[in-house]
Amino acid sequence: MFAELSPLLLIALALALVLLLVLILRHGFGSRRRGDGLHPDYLKGLNYLLNEETDRAIDLFVRMAELDSETVETHFALGSLFRRRGEVDRAIRIHQNLIARPNLARDQRQQALFALGEDYMRAGLQDRAEHLFQDLVDAARFRRRALEQLASIYEQQKGWDEAITVRKRLQVIRGGDDRHIIAHYLCEQAEAAGLARDPRTARTLLRKATSQDRDSLRAQILLAGLSESEGDDEGAMRAYRRILEQDSSLAVLVLPKLRRVLRGAGRAEVFTEAVLAMEKAGGAAARAHIALALVLNPELEEPVTLRIFRGWVEGEAAFAGTLRLLDGRNDEASDRRLLDAVRGLLDGRPRFRCGECGFAGHVHYWQCPSCKSWDRTQGISLAGGLFPEPEDKRVPSLSRRVADRP
Repeated sequence: MFAELSPLLLIALALALVLLLVLILRHGFGSRRRGDGLHPDYLKGLNYLLNEETDRAIDLFVRMAELDSETVETHFALGSLFRRRGEVDRAIRIHQNLIARPNLARDQRQQALFALGEDYMRAGLQDRAEHLFQDLVDAARFRRRALEQLASIYEQQKGWDEAITVRKRLQVIRGGDDRHIIAHYLCEQAEAAGLARDPRTARTLLRKATSQDRDSLRAQILLAGLSESEGDDEGAMRAYRRILEQDSSLAVLVLPKLRRVLRGAGRAEVFTEAVLAMEKAGGAAARAHIALALVLNPELEEPVTLRIFRGWVEGEAAFAGTLRLLDGRNDEASDRRLLDAVRGLLDGRPRFRCGECGFAGHVHYWQCPSCKSWDRTQGISLAGGLFPEPEDKRVPSLSRRVADRP
């Protein structure tokens, strides 16, 4: 029964139950005569809910809360409900009014401050929210959640030094391991230093990142890029090949970089060697990653990648019809026509999906733009691109080694 109700209606029903409990505790059941001891508007509001007249029910409960100024928990419930409905201004007023009460208990005041901080976050007023959460980091009950909110604020503001400080405190409190996230923060700073043409600072930051997370492939990719920009093609080539051996899912990002370095060094034959070594080490999964990289990066069109791409397509039932269009021919020209046909079929479809929230898009992100999770984005298989999963279906847990933005 409850599974059929909307989330908003369930929240409103919960609010009604809170009101009922408050009324019972304050007034008692009294005699067993009908309606004795209950506010008459409560039964009216409950009737609205049962008839799915949610807005009328909420308006009635708000008036009830105003009539009884001591029902603090009811105000919290109302504030939360308004925030979920997107009526942030009403939520803010409720929590500000609670904070203004001179006789509010300390725990309740802290709860109201935290709720107001959440209101400000929802309203995009991050500077106001930051001050409130900073005031709560010394409150035992809200310390962890306040630090998590501050980490989110600093990430959005690109305040990486502050974010690192907060993450280190969270590690102590939660007993978890946020070093891979701290490594991302250092990589963000390194990328900014690179854009500012300060390679020395960028390299220092990347070394700090690898000291935080020695398996950080993002830091390794950026270090390889620094070597390439400094003319150390041999060092960049070795680094890119090592990354592909560690995680073939990074082919979509790393293969074009490797191809560029080898072409610049006049060693195009090494590209064929690297791709074959990658295929041998990774098997079917590596072939799928090479195929995706080729579809997204035309500069990877080489005999070896085209051959691997065709072999992968021949193993996918989704492309049986496309293969029939080639009349059974199997040569490089046919492979290129096959590649063009598959690109046409997949044109405009998402290429990558977050394994945490299901966000899908056309580029790689280290941090999901939707749910803000780190290391949860991975390429969607090309065959899956023809038959996309429902929007709300989550991808199984994936390796946290994902590719960066192009």
